[in-house]
Amino acid sequence: MSYRQVSQEYGDDSDDDEVGFELPTSSGPARQLGAGSALNRLYSSTPKMPYLQIVVFLSGLLAVYFYGVHEGKGASVDLMNSNHNDADDNPFRAFHDATSPPTDPAIPSQIDNDEQAPMKFTMDQLQATRSEAQKFLTMLESYYTSPEQTSNMLLNAWNDPWDFNHDNYNAPSNSNEHRTSKLVDTMARALVTDDQSKFLIGGIGSSVMAGHDNCHYDAYQNQMMRNFGGIWEKAGMEFVFQNAGEGGGCGDRECACLETLTNDAVTATFLIVTDCLHNHVSQISSSSSYFTLPKSRKNVSPDCDIIHYEWTYFEHGGAAPQHEQLIRWTQMLPKQPPAHIYNTGVRGNGQGNSDDKLSELYAKYGYNVWFQRTGFDNGGHDYASERNGDPPLDRFAWGQHGDGYHERTRYGELETDEIRRGSLEVVMRNWHPGPMGFQLTADAFSYVYTKAILKALDLIEQDMNDGNDPRDKWTASERPMMLKRDLPDPIACDAEYCTVDEPPGCLNFEVSMADVFDIGLHYRQSRLPTYGNWGARIEDPQDDLNPHLGEVQNWSLWHEENDFWKLVAKEDISYYRNREDKEICKHLDACGGISAQKAEEGMVVFRLPKMEVGLVVICGCCGKDVGNSMFKSNPDIEILYNTVKLNPDTFEIWPNPKCVRLLPRFPASGRESETPTGHAYLAIKVVNDMSQPIRVSHVITV
Repeated sequence: MSYRQVSQEYGDDSDDDEVGFELPTSSGPARQLGAGSALNRLYSSTPKMPYLQIVVFLSGLLAVYFYGVHEGKGASVDLMNSNHNDADDNPFRAFHDATSPPTDPAIPSQIDNDEQAPMKFTMDQLQATRSEAQKFLTMLESYYTSPEQTSNMLLNAWNDPWDFNHDNYNAPSNSNEHRTSKLVDTMARALVTDDQSKFLIGGIGSSVMAGHDNCHYDAYQNQMMRNFGGIWEKAGMEFVFQNAGEGGGCGDRECACLETLTNDAVTATFLIVTDCLHNHVSQISSSSSYFTLPKSRKNVSPDCDIIHYEWTYFEHGGAAPQHEQLIRWTQMLPKQPPAHIYNTGVRGNGQGNSDDKLSELYAKYGYNVWFQRTGFDNGGHDYASERNGDPPLDRFAWGQHGDGYHERTRYGELETDEIRRGSLEVVMRNWHPGPMGFQLTADAFSYVYTKAILKALDLIEQDMNDGNDPRDKWTASERPMMLKRDLPDPIACDAEYCTVDEPPGCLNFEVSMADVFDIGLHYRQSRLPTYGNWGARIEDPQDDLNPHLGEVQNWSLWHEENDFWKLVAKEDISYYRNREDKEICKHLDACGGISAQKAEEGMVVFRLPKMEVGLVVICGCCGKDVGNSMFKSNPDIEILYNTVKLNPDTFEIWPNPKCVRLLPRFPASGRESETPTGHAYLAIKVVNDMSQPIRVSHVITV
């Protein structure tokens, strides 16, 4: 079967209402056929009316502010325009002017009578979802020649190959059965929970995750949204992939607020979980989360159904502690999302032992690692002979066109512009994948998840046919609560930090535009930290509980204005430069911080969130080793914890040279150990004018 026949069979079936496959046209990168198109929803999901809800509870001398966000809803563009100038001038106001819809999508609606309302996910939707999923698998199995080769390339290139050919989903007996059962359970709960309208994947990592050196449209997350999304549309839901990848331009050895791990230990996963995983609580995908403090964690909808992580170029085989932290922290989130790692390399290349151990130990939590290069190798193409040929041909050399199986991406097959068509043939731009590499990765994740959806549909249908309500087993409210004591003893990470009941908190100023399809114009108007619950908060200078009330607190938000075409491939710049749809190429990450330089700007005060250990870390921007000069050895600043000046000699450069660990755990005595208001406070004060500004990019707590 030819490619055109495959695409027509999958995408133009007249018997279905609409499907989610894309076909490019000469006038644009792709003509979207039906529900799976993320681009057709570029700004359509933005609500027309803003909501404002601030609930203040006063009890004695204690005040606790609960602000919340609702999945996919946010302030209007007009509101963003009106607040933008104030946000730049007043960081506190920027963080607290907000919108907040009234309902929580993860908490099923209360039914007044004793009888539960009919399940929202109907048998008709189940059948339509199954049909769409089967069409998608058929398309992939034809594209990759056969079901056997597709399985070799897309299922067997994981650290532990996926095997859905068992029937023990209710009573798994080995690691593979546990792993697949967790993924099937994740899909089933999303499908039958009445108030869940989106299936959300949070992607965290480096410039590979960010899609750098490509048009952002070609990143694997967007390819998944365009193709895999059609299955969720048939279920009456939306598939959203939040790309929080950030490059090293801000001085991060990894990515900002999802960053710095490798040999530097924990920042990556601290920031990962804080920025995506923990922030899920207030919404990884919500535009309004930029403008409001989150509600109490108990009252906020969880977001991420699955977590993707990538930082393999910088791990050098030594990332077992970070991977284990990631696994353990994700399970402390309400949805307990499986953690899946994206490795651009070969299985067992320097990481086999640690990944094998973690895959076995954490199989029941769905953990697994995808190896992109192994996926190509498993297809059977003789890359070795090509490399040894005359002339030699290395398919994975920088800028090489064609992967040996196909000359270009599926959507590139119908692209008529020669420049754009050529760009869609690249396997590896450099160390960053090109569209062809990203297509294989998108297909691998989508293939596995579609297999899991089909198994979930079988189980749901069986319950429905038996006269049972599937919600009694799989709705979100029936998910067992996970406690830290339920996890196995860690084998690599520091138990003090990775055995906790709450993932770390992080206030992140290095913005990632989150999901442009959901956020629309909000991000560019707000210039505020990444999505969701950012942990610490900038305290209101006028708040009666502010321990530094009356002192000058006049720091300002800073955000780097990136060139529109930064880190976009030259071919794509040439093609898109004068096109109306050029916005789809712009990358989402940018440097940022809260900044001061003059003594007259005084201090910034952070109200720290509830902490379990008492770890406090701050990071600076921009530079790979600014932690020492900006914080530890800076004579022109003072850092105070609960009004007590901390001794810089006790600070540690940790977990990388960009950051400083101010406190490894709670102080045991003295004024700094006291929290009469119920909150701990961190303050940074400029005492002398400086030649260079100080910029705080992150505040991390556990």
